[in-house]
Amino acid sequence: MNFEFSDEWLDSAIEPRIRLWRAYRPMKTFEIVESVRARLEEIRLAYETYIAKVRGTQFDDLTYEQVSSLPELGYAIKPYNSAMFPSKFSHWIAPEIYPIMDGKVLGLKSGTPYENYWRMYQRLWREQSSIEIRNRLIGILVESIVANSRMPLFEDFPWAVKITELCLMGS
Repeated sequence: MNFEFSDEWLDSAIEPRIRLWRAYRPMKTFEIVESVRARLEEIRLAYETYIAKVRGTQFDDLTYEQVSSLPELGYAIKPYNSAMFPSKFSHWIAPEIYPIMDGKVLGLKSGTPYENYWRMYQRLWREQSSIEIRNRLIGILVESIVANSRMPLFEDFPWAVKITELCLMGS
């Protein structure tokens, strides 16, 4: 997947998500948008240097060191002691690599680094699910998505991230 990381991309793809996902609090949306705009070249460079090279790699085969560049930029864009924005920002660019941090759902303390959360997701996916269980869960999720959506199923759906997220929410 190629990104231009341009003003148009920011205004059409990212700014609406900031609003819709309420990723602006306690800042204002325009402040975050301008912070992203000021870092478009850094984002493009991080993506091309690190993320584009690992897209398509199974989630459980990645290391955090390979993918840490986007969350680090997320912390710079919205400099608060919360992993929520860095997780959402990274997820919008590469959803199969970055689970969304939701401290309320998981009961995590504010200030928990995104790296800890990412590694927890990966550990759970690696250690708590066999290939057979993964395939069954993917099948259940495919059936549910097809039955409840008018949109076609996204070919590169982030199965590992989404299934782990749903399991954590259910626990």
